[in-house]
Amino acid sequence: KWMDVDNQLLLKPKQTDASNYTWTLSQGRLNYSFESRELELMMSELKFRAGADFTIALRVNHQLPSGDCADEKQFVLTAALFKKYQASGKAFDNTTKE
Repeated sequence: KWMDVDNQLLLKPKQTDASNYTWTLSQGRLNYSFESRELELMMSELKFRAGADFTIALRVNHQLPSGDCADEKQFVLTAALFKKYQASGKAFDNTTKE
C-alpha cells in the first residue's frame, strides 16, 4: 500500500520574507498548528487516516509600520495527488492539479 512507509512531509512557503508563519494541517477532527517558516515532519506524527484527503493551510503575517497585514491560503492534499508525488522528489504547490 502507498502508506505502508512513513512519508516525510516538507512544507515551504513561496513568500520567505514574512514576520510570522502558521501552518495548520487538518483531517476531520484532527488539527495541528505549527509556527515556523518551514515545516518538516513524518506523516506518522499526524495520525491522519491513510488514503484520505487532508487540508494544509498557511497563514502569513507581515508586521508593517502601518499595522499588520495577513494572508491565508488553503490546499487540499488529495490521496491521488499524494500518490502521484510520493517519493518522486518533485515539488508541488497549492495550484497543482491532479
